[in-house]
Amino acid sequence: MKNNKVYLATCFGLDFDLCLLDHFISHYKSLGISPENFLIVLNVFKDFENLEKGLKILKKHGVTPSDIWCQEYESQEKWSRVHYAISKKVKPDDWVVHPDSDEFFQFPGSLHELLAKMDSAGINAAQGFLVDRLAADGKIKDVDSKDSIFDQFPSCANFSNLIGLTGVKLMVYKGGLRANNGSGQIHAQCADHVSYLHGGKESLHKTSLAIKILGEWSSEKEIPYDPEKFNESVYQTLLMRYGLIVNHFKWHGTVLDKLRQRIETYERLGRPQLKQSLSLLKHYDKNGKFIFSENL
Repeated sequence: MKNNKVYLATCFGLDFDLCLLDHFISHYKSLGISPENFLIVLNVFKDFENLEKGLKILKKHGVTPSDIWCQEYESQEKWSRVHYAISKKVKPDDWVVHPDSDEFFQFPGSLHELLAKMDSAGINAAQGFLVDRLAADGKIKDVDSKDSIFDQFPSCANFSNLIGLTGVKLMVYKGGLRANNGSGQIHAQCADHVSYLHGGKESLHKTSLAIKILGEWSSEKEIPYDPEKFNESVYQTLLMRYGLIVNHFKWHGTVLDKLRQRIETYERLGRPQLKQSLSLLKHYDKNGKFIFSENL
């Protein structure tokens, strides 16, 4: 892969996801990303003791934060800060792995071997399928610092239709490109220059594989949530036919507080993401747990 470096860029919210930080860094180090190449914007605005705890975890792993943002989280400001962190360090031919703080990426085989193949083929970005990871009983549970996070949240679900998402996320891209605000795909300003791993310039959710498995996404109509449409066989199909998975560990101890905070922020700022948080909170309040396929 020539001498191209592989960076990780993210904004990590310590108010609600501190319990994921040690798992998160360990996971991405295990994929071969060097501690000096972690570009982490730390965000905290409620509990500043969490900042001290977060910095201690980073120090243990040899990671230095790129930015410390001590204001209320807001997605546009997050994008600007991550964009700045990338622009300071990353060269156009380097690679950027770009997860949210609750996303643990899964690649087929070695990440570095995959990127080398993408380099050779002139491919400069890859998206993956978003898979929500839940406790076995669908209830919110606290994260244990010692056990594997995959073992703690073994069940797979797909909440994309429930909250109006496409069901795919951007995973890795060349340093000359940028993610869009939600990190779902390459930013519109760079879209003419993208060549995705799945082929072409259109987002993964528009491919026949995605439509067959996740259904046809539409921003114009509300698609009913049907947990029976995503089960273990569907998950295995995604692994075998594509292999790039975004494991989404959002559904842990403080997620309801996080959703309520986001609702308050999005209502005040008039953000479209308001609907996503409202749908999830309504679903959990109604059922007392997250409902997903019994076939898992």
